[in-house]
Amino acid sequence: MDESDFLRNAALKLCGSLNIEEALHSALVYIRRRVPADAVFLLHLDPALDAMRTIAKADLSRGQRTDIATPLRDPRQDDRFIRSKYPAGEAIVTNAPLTNPFDVMMIQAYGYDESSTSLLGMMLFSDASFHGGVMFVTEAKEGFADDHAHLICVECGSVREIPPPDGLRTLDDLEGFEVRRTELELIGLCPACAKKRREKEAAQTGDG
Repeated sequence: MDESDFLRNAALKLCGSLNIEEALHSALVYIRRRVPADAVFLLHLDPALDAMRTIAKADLSRGQRTDIATPLRDPRQDDRFIRSKYPAGEAIVTNAPLTNPFDVMMIQAYGYDESSTSLLGMMLFSDASFHGGVMFVTEAKEGFADDHAHLICVECGSVREIPPPDGLRTLDDLEGFEVRRTELELIGLCPACAKKRREKEAAQTGDG
């Protein structure tokens, strides 16, 4: 599945339920198959308050409705930044450390540290009007970098990012192939699930 199809399916997850918190959770679980996001937030611009209102959020355990109003520090400047950084319909990555006041403001409102948090954002427009957006968050400095290596647990679904092994990029020397990005997935059991599996097997052996 190519990147455009993957993002299209993620969007379908967001639109697949009238219960927005369930839809957010479903989208997060799905996108974790390719992107190591820890949480997702649904934003709505409230012009009456000059604030960005977070109306729902989800982590890997559940989704829930929220009502977090984050006042814009400089509405016109923030609006110009959003329009220039987030073209309509495009997913934009900002890896830590975050420096733009708008990104820092939103991350701090969610209780994250801007020095070690990365963002994947997509803003929503209709005609010339900006309405809000979706913001995926991961607590990793290069969380949404082009090169990825992940440890994926088949039991609990957890995804842990690790540094890509040295030498992956040298593959572009083979056959003149031009590498744009690299992804490596190691699939198995996380330490907690491996321990539970061993304890279960030991108990079954004892019963026998």
